Amino acid sequence: MKRLVTLFAVVVLTMSLFATSAFADTKPFCESEPNNTQWTATATDFPFPTYDGMIVYGTCSAIDSNDFYKIVLANPDYSSVQCYTSFRGAPGCTYLFTLYDSNMAEWGHVTSTSSSPSEKIGNFMMRKGIPYYFEVQLISGTPTMPYRIYLDSTGVAYPSKANVTSQDVDESQVITDEQAVTETTEPSFQVEYANDNSQNEVTTDEQVVTEITESTEQAEAIE
Repeated sequence: MKRLVTLFAVVVLTMSLFATSAFADTKPFCESEPNNTQWTATATDFPFPTYDGMIVYGTCSAIDSNDFYKIVLANPDYSSVQCYTSFRGAPGCTYLFTLYDSNMAEWGHVTSTSSSPSEKIGNFMMRKGIPYYFEVQLISGTPTMPYRIYLDSTGVAYPSKANVTSQDVDESQVITDEQAVTETTEPSFQVEYANDNSQNEVTTDEQVVTEITESTEQAEAIE
């Protein structure tokens, strides 16, 4: 049965590759076995900004009830991209869909059932070079068609500092590579960086040196 469902997934994937331009902003992708654990997870890159999102097709069965995916933002031009993900299961089946960070700490999960087949997790920030794991677990039912994982950008993205000029963007809105790595230790949902006016301005090395020099001169003047 799983072979037939997998064949169906391949057919769907092939058809989507020849879809009209109206769907050209979404990249199709199909699982590869084995991918039952974090260490054997099907790996791929999130194709931003060539595509705004991607659809992952996969299958589960009674003897192969878990699938893992490892997805990473690899484009060096971006430090982070705000995303959301959703899951749609096969009719008559119940699934547990879970999102993890790079340390396999859970960020959120949803249950997909026949009465509520499509469920969403959002929003979260994908950081350059840092993997995110997506787990699909079949709870009950016998799938007769592939499940689908949707991963989409909200349109909020931050370029890497090295690729930004003063004419491109206000520096106060740039998340540097170092900041991107630091912020992954504090994950949260519904992050709205684009509308957050409390972001600290980027401090350059020259500004730090200037501030230290001025503080030293003021201290000497007081003495």
